[in-house]
Amino acid sequence: MLKLFPSRPDHPLADVRELQRAVTEIGALPPDDALREATGWLETLTPIDEGSDPAALFRLLLSFDEAMQPHARHLTERYVSSTLKWGAVASQRWQRTRHYLAMLCGRYADLLKLIENGRKPYAQLASDISVRQLRASSAMQRWDALRYGPFDPNHWRRCGDAYLVALQNEQATKPVRLRSGRQTETTAEREYLRTVAFATAALDELSERQIMLAGQVIHYVLGSLLLSTTPDRSTVFWIDPARGDAPMRMARPPEPGPTIRYFSGGDALGLLFEMEQQVKQGELPPALGAATEDAALLSALLHHLIHHWSETPPVRRHRRHKLPGKLHVVEGLDPLADQLSNHAGGQNALWEQRDASTHGIGLSAPPDENSRLRIGALLGLHSNDGTRWIAAVVRRMQRSADSTIHVGVEVLSWHPLAADADDGSQHVRVLLLDPLQRDATIRLVVPAPGVRPGAPLFLLGQNKALKLTPLSMLEQGDRYEIRSYQVAASH
Repeated sequence: MLKLFPSRPDHPLADVRELQRAVTEIGALPPDDALREATGWLETLTPIDEGSDPAALFRLLLSFDEAMQPHARHLTERYVSSTLKWGAVASQRWQRTRHYLAMLCGRYADLLKLIENGRKPYAQLASDISVRQLRASSAMQRWDALRYGPFDPNHWRRCGDAYLVALQNEQATKPVRLRSGRQTETTAEREYLRTVAFATAALDELSERQIMLAGQVIHYVLGSLLLSTTPDRSTVFWIDPARGDAPMRMARPPEPGPTIRYFSGGDALGLLFEMEQQVKQGELPPALGAATEDAALLSALLHHLIHHWSETPPVRRHRRHKLPGKLHVVEGLDPLADQLSNHAGGQNALWEQRDASTHGIGLSAPPDENSRLRIGALLGLHSNDGTRWIAAVVRRMQRSADSTIHVGVEVLSWHPLAADADDGSQHVRVLLLDPLQRDATIRLVVPAPGVRPGAPLFLLGQNKALKLTPLSMLEQGDRYEIRSYQVAASH
């Protein structure tokens, strides 16, 4: 019998055979059933008594943690692939998965605290637990990011405590084998660096698919990122694990302290640039396991990471001004084209405007379980005192505790026009983002799929067609593309 809880010697998992049976069953169950089973067992592991055997409890937690790993990957993929992430079914699945991850993090933290308060030295065990707690916390951090927050307010305190325990035991850089029978190893410092890398990657500007890909990219370049005790020219963020705060940009340098760590892109920036060039040439790095259809998202993600981890931080081009008000909002190419053509039949939503700059607007969308809002979504915006609709694209999303979604949008055009077009095989509706001028280069929003790549486009109107010669793809969004075209020399 395992000495789990002296006050509860009849706990079923104290029997090694029962534990093995439970773990084997979880591995064989469908993901949703496995999640419920693992969560149920974790709920029986509290409170942890002071007389409990830390090593036995750690082996138990580790068994459930490892058994759930393939299920967790499946649940993540299914959530990212779902179309109604804010709907009731997807929300319940997300909540159940997050509850499991939160419990796993909490049990590791309780176990680490038990060792700290114990009489016996458990330096190696503390290192092992620290690594597992940091990995579990990083998994919950990514899971929260897939819903754009809110993030666990205890995340940085929990991660900082685990990292400091490893440092104090001089075990932070000591390799820990993740699974028996496998050679894969990691360290507490590497896992702390992973969660710092995620926090500094501006995940609120990425699509859910890109957030998932970011996990693979960060894992690939993790050994080339830097977390040092002294800053240098390349340092972009700092963090103090003893304070329990999120990483801060070097624009606000810290007071010197023994526990402060400095983060920079290091040699990873060169790797990311090489990968970006490789993807642009049509070659996907095999180590990332990305699908062919992810090429455009991956290329944009790599550029994004280089941008945020480089020595020169991203700078807002135009100053924001507080500008409260109400805006009518529609999402998608066709609904906006209907509004511009005065053919709109459906109702539009009413959002709160917070601020605005020359090319951007900050909005707050009310909670809506049926929302399909995504990073890259095309929006039409109209104020009560405005004269027309404008075209914008969602660049940033953050969810607050009351489920309000704070959205940052970039204005694509203050004077978009809806038009009918023909690519030689079909009629499509498009949006003109720039004025039609002879021999000019203009941007068009076209449906995706819907327009033949490389084919001339003919704008239809007033019993004549205006030829547009395709130039390049500028952006791929949610069911639309922005392409550049050359207007015919005369029309």
